[in-house]
Amino acid sequence: MYNKGIPFYYLTAPCSYYYTLLLLYPGARISRYWYLHLIPFVFGLIDIIPYTLASAQEKAQLLALVVSDIKMGFRHSYGYIEQKWHYILRFGLSAVYLVAQWRLLYIYDPRENSRFQVRWPLAISFAVIYSLQILLQGTLVMTVLSNELQGTFLLRDINQVIWISLFFLLLTLWFCWSAWRRVRLK
Repeated sequence: MYNKGIPFYYLTAPCSYYYTLLLLYPGARISRYWYLHLIPFVFGLIDIIPYTLASAQEKAQLLALVVSDIKMGFRHSYGYIEQKWHYILRFGLSAVYLVAQWRLLYIYDPRENSRFQVRWPLAISFAVIYSLQILLQGTLVMTVLSNELQGTFLLRDINQVIWISLFFLLLTLWFCWSAWRRVRLK
C-alpha cells in the first residue's frame, strides 16, 4: 500500500473547499469545470504507475530501504515526479484552497438565512481545524525539505508521530461525522 495514496492526497483540499461551499450554500451549483480540480489527482495517479507495476520483490526492497533510511521516502526513484515535489505541490494547492475556503466564510452572512445559522459555527470550526492541519503539514514539509536530517529525526520520534497521526485521525473523524450527520438530517 506504500505510495498508493499520492493521488488521493491531492483531493483533500478541493473536497474541503466544496464541503464548506455546500455546507454554507446547500443550493449552490457546482461549476461545470469542476473536473479541473482533478488534474493534480490524475498526475498523482500517473506518477504511482511505475511503483504499482514493480515486482513484489522490488517493492519489498524499497520498503526495506525506506524503513532503514527514512530519507529514501523523499529520494526514491519510483515515479516520474521527484517525491519532494508532491509535498510542495500538495501544500501549495492546500494553501490556495484554504484561502478560497476562508473567503467563502468571509462573504457568508449567517443572518441572511436563519435556517442555516447552525452551519456557520460548524463551518468556522472546520476551517480552523483544517487551517491547523495545513499549518502542521506546512511546517513538516518545510522542515523535511530544508533540513532532511532534522526532518527524519522528527519522523523517528514516536511521540511526535503519534500526536500528528492523532490530529489527522481527528480530522478524518470530523469529515465522517459531518457527512453522517448531513445524510441523517436529509
